[in-house]
Amino acid sequence: MKHAEYQVQREDGIALVLVLLVIGALSVIILDLNYTTRVNLHLAENFLDDTRAYFLARGAVEAAIYWIQKDEEDSPDYDAICDTGDPACENAWSLDNPGMEVGESFVELKIRDEDGKVWVNDTKNLFKNTPITNLPPFLQLLKEQLNLADEVLDSIQDWIDTNQDVFRYGAESDHYQSLDPPYDPRNGPMLDLSELLMVKGIDNKIYYGKNDDYPLGLNDIFTVYSGGKINVNTAPSEVLSALGQGIDGVTIAADRGAAPFKTKEEFVKYLGDQFPGASSVPQELWDVKSAFFSAYVTVRVHKVTKFVHAVLQRKNKNVSIVYWREG
Repeated sequence: MKHAEYQVQREDGIALVLVLLVIGALSVIILDLNYTTRVNLHLAENFLDDTRAYFLARGAVEAAIYWIQKDEEDSPDYDAICDTGDPACENAWSLDNPGMEVGESFVELKIRDEDGKVWVNDTKNLFKNTPITNLPPFLQLLKEQLNLADEVLDSIQDWIDTNQDVFRYGAESDHYQSLDPPYDPRNGPMLDLSELLMVKGIDNKIYYGKNDDYPLGLNDIFTVYSGGKINVNTAPSEVLSALGQGIDGVTIAADRGAAPFKTKEEFVKYLGDQFPGASSVPQELWDVKSAFFSAYVTVRVHKVTKFVHAVLQRKNKNVSIVYWREG
């Protein structure tokens, strides 16, 4: 009889252990399912916010396209930078958008003139494909304005030209193949300006600037998107000073703010009146009109922040997107 009672107790104990094991296993499964559900929900929310951010950014770029098209109607002959609050402004694209709330989101748009920079792929007037003994006067003056070592522009020359001849302090394949890891120079037009970071003598400090040695970075000076000429209404003062010996870019930048140059003839007359002893400025280098613009968009949707850089080309009164990068 005692044996039967012991057997029943033993079976009850085993059953209790099994129940506890099943409950423990179910608890683990439920907790894991709960965690997975919360993670998937979080991912879904992030995906939704990222999608919203994309379309808000795309909408901001479309707004930039509208402003650049409208600019063609308001000032078909020139492009310039407006002062904030200027009632006579005919280039509204140049006024920074302070940002705006869109529902629970935030959108900011800034438009910059790419033709206010130097076209790095200009192999006709600047970094030439034909053998040369010296850089053009414009690049020599620009080197001085930017406080660059000789090897910087010389190496850009070698990076772009199609030959293997080392130009002065530059570098060709032998130099780049000796690096770790090795690589070849482009020996052709740059596809992206960030290629400059692969060029001998150029580091982050020189490329990005904004430091005591280099207030302006090469990314503020050069571009791979250009109509081929520098817009004197939007170019940095350092670029303006490089147009000719004896020209003061700071003075030009200050004067154009009050009265932008609406024609090339106006600028030529201005130079003659303001800098009578300056060297002649090659007219093939500059203009008062632009064809390429960059739209920089920042969007915040809850915890998602999206940055977009779009390059826009205006041609025959139409504006199209030629470059798009998200970050």
